[in-house]
Amino acid sequence: MSHARSIRLALLLGLLAACSTPPAPPAPAPAPVSPRVERLNRLWLLGTAQGDSPAQLRRALGTPASVESVLVPNRHVDAEDTLTTVTYPGRRFQLLKSGANGRQFLIQAEFNDGDALLPGDLRVGRSDAAAVRAALGPEESMRLAGDTLILSYLRPESVVEDHLEFGFIAGRLLLLRWLPYVD
Repeated sequence: MSHARSIRLALLLGLLAACSTPPAPPAPAPAPVSPRVERLNRLWLLGTAQGDSPAQLRRALGTPASVESVLVPNRHVDAEDTLTTVTYPGRRFQLLKSGANGRQFLIQAEFNDGDALLPGDLRVGRSDAAAVRAALGPEESMRLAGDTLILSYLRPESVVEDHLEFGFIAGRLLLLRWLPYVD
């Protein structure tokens, strides 16, 4: 390579280096997740991660104790949806399959298994409302349904209103209910 070519190449490389954009600064580290949010997220997955269909539930949990389906009117279009209740010892799942488009959704999960240890050392049948509040912070809402006190929490960082409810009778946690938002 000639001396003139070497100089042109060096100048070209120098110009390219001068015109290039500096490397982007590293992305900021994500904000740490609070223990409350972590516990709520773990609780949310406990009730919803098994699936949206009877087949997915069967793969995740084995053979159910019962499966019952009924037809219900679709509230948006002139069609019938299928509401399926799948029951396991200590757990119950309600699934809705749209008659309009065939999509299937988990619309409710319930958990009353006293042997399972829940995040925050909560136990069905043993924990009281004070223990739930200590583990998860203040509830979004509280209501009475007959003799049942219900504390309701929203799923953290949810763009819709997914609810997790804790039901207490005579001061003891007897039921967890997951209510994913489905429209």
